[in-house]
This record gives sequence, structure tokens and C-alpha cells, in this order.
Amino acid sequence: MRRELYIVFMLALLLQGCDFFYSTVDYKGKEADMRLCVVSRELPPESSDDLFRVDVLHSMFFLSDEDYVLPVLKDAKVSVQVNSLPAVPAVYTPGSDTIMTMDGTGNVYLRILEGGYMTPLAFAAKDTVRLHVEHPTYGTADAVQVCPVKQPFTLSIDSVSEYGELWCHMHVPAYTGDMNDVLTIQSAIMTDEYDEEGMSMFAYSRDEAFAYYDNYQTPSGYYAGYQLHMQPALTDRDIALVLYPGMGYMADIYDDTADTIHINAYMLARTREDYMYKSTMYAALGRSMYVNELISERRQSSNPADDYFDINMEELFYMISENFDVLGNAESYQVYGNLSGSNKQNIQPFGCFSLVNTTEQHIEYSIK
Repeated sequence: MRRELYIVFMLALLLQGCDFFYSTVDYKGKEADMRLCVVSRELPPESSDDLFRVDVLHSMFFLSDEDYVLPVLKDAKVSVQVNSLPAVPAVYTPGSDTIMTMDGTGNVYLRILEGGYMTPLAFAAKDTVRLHVEHPTYGTADAVQVCPVKQPFTLSIDSVSEYGELWCHMHVPAYTGDMNDVLTIQSAIMTDEYDEEGMSMFAYSRDEAFAYYDNYQTPSGYYAGYQLHMQPALTDRDIALVLYPGMGYMADIYDDTADTIHINAYMLARTREDYMYKSTMYAALGRSMYVNELISERRQSSNPADDYFDINMEELFYMISENFDVLGNAESYQVYGNLSGSNKQNIQPFGCFSLVNTTEQHIEYSIK
């Protein structure tokens, strides 16, 4: 323990000595021209009450100290077309929504989105959907997406370890949609069968199906995260998974009165543009991909406090290495967008239009 504390002490001194990396510089450049911003992420409708939504805004200067209401454009013309059918107009509909945003200094805020453009729109897997937006000041934006096909899957729990890890296997049939689509698996554990949202679980797998996309990999070789992304395949696959809700929640879920575990598992079939936009956005926001190693892979001691210390040492070293990696790169992450268009200043629009198709499975497992 004394040696480990010495390492922490030396790291603290080292990080204090890195202040030369940081300095405060007043921005003296001109304010960038505002550009059209369009974001829409939709699933095929399940009922006639479901509305297709498009959010249309203009950009904000990164040092803006305006209030927390986002600059929604209420006078745009928005239309959506399915295949060769006539284009359908989307109408601006007032309605307050709250979303998380980040300013130029990295601080995260709640901001208000006052309405969006809505329309009923019937579309299904393999349909081509075209989005068109135009504004008298900020120009035009266009994008095209082909709706992914639902990816069926079967997830089964084989056993629950003494650490609360759910050892599972998943059968994934051949994909019948576009091979450029991205498949994403995620899950949530419910407090009971009536819980609607539940708590997100970490997924771990050593299967090389997850090697192609940017999944975090633990020291023992598990691909891990709240979401795991993989390529579609033309053949059936059987994939081993471990699901884990985290150390802090085990007592609530596996208490003496519980006799059944309730899990909701989701398979998202996403256009590649949806994956690219989301992953680059998370990178730009500085969200760490770090995931703790599975408890069963760590050294288990007679003193739980030692195990907790080991976990936090692992996370500390990861955070330090990540910080040095950031310091060594002067360029920021480029957020991916798939909009084309222009305006009088010849400035391209920013944002992403994407489609997702989701398959859900509810799993019950007796632990008595």
C-alpha cells in the first residue's frame, strides 16, 4: 500500500509540473458567420400518432453568453420525401424540450429547445427518405438515408456470478439490410417487471465482431461499454456476452427478497451516418470511453477496500494517459455531418439526418 500511495504522490507532483501546457489566451479573432444547423434522428413509426421530427437552428458563437434558449429557426421550409412519393411538408410546432449542450470552455448546460418541425410520415425498412430544409437567411440543407432493417437477436442468461456478472450468449441471425449499417447492442436492468426505463448495464465481450468499430478494450481483452458496436454479417453468429450493472447497484438488485432478474436488451440497426455523428460528437465533448475491468478478472483479496483501491488506481492511470494524449494533440475532434447545401456566404450547413431501427427483447432470469 505504501508503494501505491508513493506512486499517487509522484503522479500528483508530475501533473503539477505540467502547468506549462496550459495558458489563458483571449480570443481576438472575428466571430464566425452563422450557419444552418439541422438535426433529425428517426425510427419507423409504430402508430399513426408518431410524428417525424426535424430540429432546425442556426449556430452560436462559441463564446456567446446568451441565455439558455437555443436559436431555433421558426421560418424555415422543411419537407420529407419517402421513395418517389410526393414530398410532405413538416410544420413548425411549438413545444419546450430540454437538452444538454456544451459551451466553448467545456462546461455542460441544460438548454431549452423551443419546438421543432413535425409531420406524420409512414416509412419502413429499406425505404429511401430524403430531407430538404431551406431558410431565407441561412440557406439550404439536404440529406438522404435508407432505413435500416430490424436485426433480430436472442439473448439468454446462462449464469450469474458471485460478483453479480450476468454471463450470457446471444444469437444474431444474418442481416438482410445494407452491410454498411452499424449494429449496436445495449441493455438495461429493471428493479421489477413494471420498471419502464431501468438502469443501463455495461456489456463485455471478447468476440472479434466488436473489433471493427471504436469500442473500448479492457486490459484483459474485453470490448466493453454501455453500448457495443459491430458490423452486420451475412451468416448467423453466436456471441458470448457478460452484462454488469456496476458495483454500486448490486445490493439494490440482488437483495434477499429478489427472486427474478428483469433485463431489457436492445439491438439498434443504424445507418453508418448515425454511428459516425454520435461517436464523433462524444469524442468532441470529451466523453471518456473508460470501462472498469470485470471484477472476476481482477485480483480478489480478503479486504474489499483493497479491491476498490485497485479499481480506482486503474481508472486514475487511464485518465492520466488520456489527458496526456489530449495535450499532445493540438487539433480538436471533427464532428461528422452528412448535410449538403449552401447559402449566400457559401457556408455549408452543420448537423446530421439519420435513421435507426430497433429490436427489443425482455428477459427474465430466476436467481433463486
